Amino acid sequence: MAARQPILSIITCTEDSRGASLLRNSLQGNPGLDDLEFIVSRKGESIAQKYNAGAAWSRGKFLLFTHADVEVLCSRNMLKRALREISKPEMGVLGVAGSKNLNEDATWWQPSGGHLSGACMHTDSKSVWMTAYGNYGRVVVLDGVFLLVSRQVYANVGGFDEDIPGYDFYDIDFTLRTHLSC
Repeated sequence: MAARQPILSIITCTEDSRGASLLRNSLQGNPGLDDLEFIVSRKGESIAQKYNAGAAWSRGKFLLFTHADVEVLCSRNMLKRALREISKPEMGVLGVAGSKNLNEDATWWQPSGGHLSGACMHTDSKSVWMTAYGNYGRVVVLDGVFLLVSRQVYANVGGFDEDIPGYDFYDIDFTLRTHLSC
């Protein structure tokens, strides 16, 4: 008997084999999402290469690209609601923080005048703090900490640009191309 196609493939990358355990534990057990697939991709030099390799191995209808050190603290129904939203035809990529404008330096987090949108909690060895921009709604670029996309939209935009080196700006390029295509 063939295995069922998972509804969601969660794709992350880390050099530490234990690095994704916090993420995995925080996302497992979401009501209505028993068919989750976790992929830790290590193939490639850049995050774009690793994410594309993970997507190629994945089987889910939806793809969640997220950093390995993320812990999802939202309600246990958050993923189910996010999948309902990303299923709408006008949706491209769903994320947690981004901007309605992109400046010439491609630093979405710098624009002033209420263009920033979303929220994210941060921690270090000494403290926990929240960056909350508010203004939730449609944006043109998103931070790569959490990018949820349908497999179809991912394929339509050609995935992540592997010519972008390292671990920066892959997210801006991908989400802007997706925004322009939807």
